[in-house]
Amino acid sequence: MAKLTLFYKGRAIHSHALEGKRTTIGRDKDCDIVIDSLAVSPKHAIITRSGPHFHIKPTGSNKDILVNHQPSGEQLLIHGDMIQLGQYSLTFAESAVTLDFSKTTRPSTAGGRPTETNINHDKLDELVGSLNVLPKSCLQIISGEHLGKTIPLHRSLLRLGLSGNQCAIIAHRSDGYYLSHLEGDCPPLVNGKAINDKSVLLSDGSVIQIGDIQMRFHEEIAKAAAI
Repeated sequence: MAKLTLFYKGRAIHSHALEGKRTTIGRDKDCDIVIDSLAVSPKHAIITRSGPHFHIKPTGSNKDILVNHQPSGEQLLIHGDMIQLGQYSLTFAESAVTLDFSKTTRPSTAGGRPTETNINHDKLDELVGSLNVLPKSCLQIISGEHLGKTIPLHRSLLRLGLSGNQCAIIAHRSDGYYLSHLEGDCPPLVNGKAINDKSVLLSDGSVIQIGDIQMRFHEEIAKAAAI
């Protein structure tokens, strides 16, 4: 079932299942999704459902809304789209499937060695196996048991993260793929440097590290296959 997840400064607050034909978003108490912020209009946006498809459009005095950092009028929502509302954001999901590295133990500094991070391998395999469209770019995992696995970047937005701890997102814009930090105290590293609050344009061969997991960005999926 499709849903919207509300975040505040990158931290998830709650999820709202899109069960009806119409879902309103705004500051007014009678909205379906109420966001108590002056940056949000009383009637900010509306999501309408037509069969399996969901469209969002601004309402009231709003001429547009921010979807994936871009001003937008009415548009079709696809899995992973993010709607910005001041310091709040809403992430649209067609289902619960995300790339979700589940961290069951925290790093320990005992003896100077961190404990090993456990990965939700079933969820990773489910995601990788479900992608049957051959896109141009991809991520290739270069550490852990899934060494060599490729993750095609066939959506405009892909979440990468550690459940309840760290979360990042890769957004496909007109000039390339950008990595941003969404959640957690430790931002991702790109080529060994923390990205902090910046959105970083990925270049071919860029190495991304989230927790103990390392991935390499390839502009051409054929390059990953050749390694």
